[in-house]
Amino acid sequence: MRELLYQINEHLKTVTFIIIRDNNDKSEAISDYNIITLKFDDIIKSVEELKLDFQRYEDSASKLAELIPRAEKPFKNEVDELKSLSIYNSNLFAHYYSNTLCNNAFNERKIVNNSIFHLITFRSIVNKSKSNIYSLVNCIKDTLFANWSFKNQGEDNPLCIEFNKPIRYYRIGNRNEEYIVADAALFNFFFDFKKALNKEQDEDIINCSSDDNDSDGSYTSYDVSRESSYENNHCKQIECQTFLFIPRKRKKRAKNDPCKDPVKTIQCYFRSKTHKLHIQFPNNNEPEQELKKSKKKFYKKIKNKVEEYKIEKQSTICPEMKKLLDEIENDINKEFENIKYKYENMN
Repeated sequence: MRELLYQINEHLKTVTFIIIRDNNDKSEAISDYNIITLKFDDIIKSVEELKLDFQRYEDSASKLAELIPRAEKPFKNEVDELKSLSIYNSNLFAHYYSNTLCNNAFNERKIVNNSIFHLITFRSIVNKSKSNIYSLVNCIKDTLFANWSFKNQGEDNPLCIEFNKPIRYYRIGNRNEEYIVADAALFNFFFDFKKALNKEQDEDIINCSSDDNDSDGSYTSYDVSRESSYENNHCKQIECQTFLFIPRKRKKRAKNDPCKDPVKTIQCYFRSKTHKLHIQFPNNNEPEQELKKSKKKFYKKIKNKVEEYKIEKQSTICPEMKKLLDEIENDINKEFENIKYKYENMN
């Protein structure tokens, strides 16, 4: 996959993706073979699936980085291993990130191979190539796990983000279709997708004024401005946009009821525990993997209960469901503490 283009339809709540597989594919991109249309809910589900499996991507990126200056066969075997994941063929984002990581690794390996006779600088070139791969996977991780709500942005800490959003136009019949080219980490896609979701929730996110003084509470909105290409200290590429996040008054919202989507509640709680193990044992993924082995029993328990409620046409927002959620969260926490205690004593 050479490029990924996307077009968000807020009215239909869908995103149309165009896969550009190679240079010759651009002129014939508008075809059934290259077009994928996903609903908002399917995209959210795919992202959540990828988050649960992302440790595998980090591990593969580390192995690819270390194999860059070594024999070709182990390097290609690791590329094939990354592409053989079951999620690779069923999840568009996993497919895109896998291709991005593999293409980046091949490019860096080519640079290293061309520099093999540079005896003095060869080691620094290898280290730079490794660093580039690690930087890419970290950028993907930061994007995938980012808090796109921006609700925790402090009033005294405005955030400025710059990125490039090239646009492609395709002539289809009597109309022009506009598609945005996704970047390597899909930052611009997730940014635009979150805006669309917020609009669906009746949030007027883009608002350059700040005269909404009749409400209490504080959330964050942002101002969008284009910087001239000749100004200093700004990206000089065409279509570069600067997004400045500024605090403004917003209405307070009631917290989401965890019983509204019990399965998602448990999934989020379980992921938070696996992430804590990942942070506490950064050089050892065994604790995290051990906890993940137990996730099926927790997920199955809540899914079975939700299914019962659906059959009986009963709302999940009830004291019994809240009690069950607390029980499952306590069980997850016990498993987490046992694993944590086990590996702390091993060190």
